[in-house]
Amino acid sequence: MATVYITFEIAKDFEDWKEVFDDDQENLNENGIETLAVGYELDNPSKVRIALSAESLEAVQEFMQGNNETIEDSGHIIETTVFEEFSD
Repeated sequence: MATVYITFEIAKDFEDWKEVFDDDQENLNENGIETLAVGYELDNPSKVRIALSAESLEAVQEFMQGNNETIEDSGHIIETTVFEEFSD
């Protein structure tokens, strides 16, 4: 298992983005991904950081590619996404 941090910018209000993210938790869990933490920079609520537990960074990236439309509709600006992978 790995801990994957994802940092990105959003084009919507954080609460609106988070509602979509929260609604997708069952889908994440069914794909072996667990949300550990979600938040935004205190001085920039448009910059979000998520901590996930998953088999690997590649598993998270594959999940995101398969759910690209939902992710973009949430306000997530895909091209700003930065991934970091750490041992669990």
